[in-house]
Amino acid sequence: MQAKHVTGRTPFTIIRNEISLKNGDCDMIELYKYTHANVKGKWSSALAKKNWEQMNELRDLYAAEGVEKSEQEIVAEVVGRGNGYIKGLGYGPKPPGKQSQLQQELEETRVELGESKTEVATYKSKVDAMNEQLTQQAAQIAKLMAYMEGSGSKNNDKEQQTNRNEANEVDEHEGDGKGNEQEDEQEDDEKDDDEDDDLSASQYSTEPTV
Repeated sequence: MQAKHVTGRTPFTIIRNEISLKNGDCDMIELYKYTHANVKGKWSSALAKKNWEQMNELRDLYAAEGVEKSEQEIVAEVVGRGNGYIKGLGYGPKPPGKQSQLQQELEETRVELGESKTEVATYKSKVDAMNEQLTQQAAQIAKLMAYMEGSGSKNNDKEQQTNRNEANEVDEHEGDGKGNEQEDEQEDDEKDDDEDDDLSASQYSTEPTV
């Protein structure tokens, strides 16, 4: 059953414009009251009053629960729709139909998908940059290791050469020492031979002549 309005044949759009000019913007719930109650506040029927009270209850409920619902959707939820228009409000603003709602959801899905693609592209760019950085670091580490190995090999060769030089110097020194000892021994032998010769000569010179 549809509640009767009190505005006669005047289109609701004109009534709404008149209310907006006098009192500012007029939402659909307020428009329902203006069209179903007289200037003294008397409702056209008990059903009209019940519908208006239910609209306000739903608006408060949705607001408390954080659900986004327009006044137009709340009015349509209470009084229903007829031929794509809100019942009881004549040829007023057309409520969002199922098709328009699906189009809106589709558009929101497209936006979310576009944002997801952007996030994926950004993440991929960051991963590529990190891989490039890791590759450069690996190349630098390999170059440093090769340099350290080359330096260590050169140091080992140099150390071995130094050890060989020191060993040669020791051998030469020992050889010089042995040569000097042999010369000293030879000089001592020659000295002993000279002393023996001198002793023999003195013995011969002291023997008595017969």
